[in-house]
Amino acid sequence: MVFLTLLFTARVNIYEALSFSKELSFLLVLSVSKIMTMQRVFADYSDALRSRTLIKPSRGQIYEYLGSAIAGFLDRNIQEGKENFEAMRSRGFHV
Repeated sequence: MVFLTLLFTARVNIYEALSFSKELSFLLVLSVSKIMTMQRVFADYSDALRSRTLIKPSRGQIYEYLGSAIAGFLDRNIQEGKENFEAMRSRGFHV
């Protein structure tokens, strides 16, 4: 299944495949931007963990990090979701 997914994404330009619909294109752009933002935030959290520990973090420290990272992701996603919803409503996309 993973192989087929990777093969599909390598051969199909998803932006061109969804270019027939303005709404789907906009949704794709929002989704991709959200994924890129979350990747950057995860990298920031990982860098913060590495910079704050002098030795290899213990299992307990890693669990604490994961808990705070998940809470941060949820808080950030809820806030950005509200902002995106308001932005979409102001542009005429009604859910």
